[in-house]
Amino acid sequence: MMPQEKIQVSVDRGVLMRVGQRAFIGFSLALISMTSSKGEERYPFRLPDWLWADDERYKDLIGDDERREIFSVLKEASEARKADNQTLADKKEDEARRLIHSQIARRDLVRSAPLLRAGGFAIALHLDPEFSSEMQPVLTKAAEIFVNLAVRREVVETALAESSDRPEPWPERMVEGKVNPLYRNRLQSIVKPESADGFIAEMTSVMKLTPPELPLLIISSYSGNVWWGGGIYDAYRASEFHLKRLGSQGFLYIRLNRDRMTQDSLRQKDPAFWASKIAHEILHNLGYWHPNYADPAERDRLSRGSKPFIVAYEERILKAAEESR
Repeated sequence: MMPQEKIQVSVDRGVLMRVGQRAFIGFSLALISMTSSKGEERYPFRLPDWLWADDERYKDLIGDDERREIFSVLKEASEARKADNQTLADKKEDEARRLIHSQIARRDLVRSAPLLRAGGFAIALHLDPEFSSEMQPVLTKAAEIFVNLAVRREVVETALAESSDRPEPWPERMVEGKVNPLYRNRLQSIVKPESADGFIAEMTSVMKLTPPELPLLIISSYSGNVWWGGGIYDAYRASEFHLKRLGSQGFLYIRLNRDRMTQDSLRQKDPAFWASKIAHEILHNLGYWHPNYADPAERDRLSRGSKPFIVAYEERILKAAEESR
């Protein structure tokens, strides 16, 4: 557990990160280095390089001098990691995020982006070019399905009715004489919305902005664990993570696992399936929580009588998408 306030991200049993706090949970530290793996290079705790630095549409948003400064700071972060100085590496990564995000507004990245229009909403989508050409249209359609179903009352009301106020495993408060970071993460998160009306109003406020301030969804790729995706807790609402060129503007920022998109993967090319996974990870961006499951089998077993809202919502998005075919 890092002593200073940092960023926390959810990849289910992988690594939990929340804006304002960085924590490494369970076995994931041994399996996944959040700061050095190829997957995390595609999904850093800031705008990904593949978008702001590499995309020809947006690379000129930041001037040459500022770009040199940013890359110098990122080099210092990389060198600190190689020297096992994680505290300095985190500090430099945070500095890079502030420099990048201060130069960019949400509308800058909405401009020239594909717009998904469905359900009375319009949202700009950026997909990591690392996703295969075969999966790009599948994920675009999946995002469109999510936009169409996000606030459908039947979906929300059924998910609410099926979900528990105390899903298991409920984290213990103390572990080895210290406050359990999983317990603190649960305290800082939303377990279940108060009402369907409240959730619909919340999601509508995220999805329905007035042009040119359209909502922005960025989906990075990764590989390396048993799950389908991950998302930074509270990324949409925490000002520390916002784009700052024009005020303080949130955006949706998730990642999906390329290992789950191979020919032998379950429902690899099914947009309805991926729509449900996008829904799940976006709720993490809004601060919604579920227990720290070991793997999908444990999630399925424990959810039978104790289902988190975020899992129930994911399942109801999938069912509604299948019924709409």
